[in-house]
Amino acid sequence: MLVASETNHSSDCQAFFKHIVRTSMSSILAVVYGQRVMSSSASFIEYHDRYVHDFEQMMGLRGIPVTALIPWLAKNLPDSLASWRTTAREIKARQLSIFSNLLDECKKQLDNKEFTGCHMQNVLQRMDELGFKDFGAVA
Repeated sequence: MLVASETNHSSDCQAFFKHIVRTSMSSILAVVYGQRVMSSSASFIEYHDRYVHDFEQMMGLRGIPVTALIPWLAKNLPDSLASWRTTAREIKARQLSIFSNLLDECKKQLDNKEFTGCHMQNVLQRMDELGFKDFGAVA
């Protein structure tokens, strides 16, 4: 009986945590990109969690090899001996993918005259004024 109670408590805590993550992510995305996350199991949350986990692993002390801390080696070491560089490129590509997709959706809304009042719609409308030359610079 005690084990079942602990299991239920643990699953309740995990469900509550997922709810908090979804609510937080949805609030932030709604203000910045005009999009909401409707479910705790949304693919965006899973994709973002993997990105954040990989980023934390790379930036943690175990993720940074000595060669990355010595500027000459970090610059001149071939990629075959600097696996961290490949990982960093993959994480950067994933990050750009996440935010480019969000920005694309925001631009589609703007093109369809669906004004949500989100921050990125304002940025897209004022790109020239803000000094952004192209869409990629905003992403």
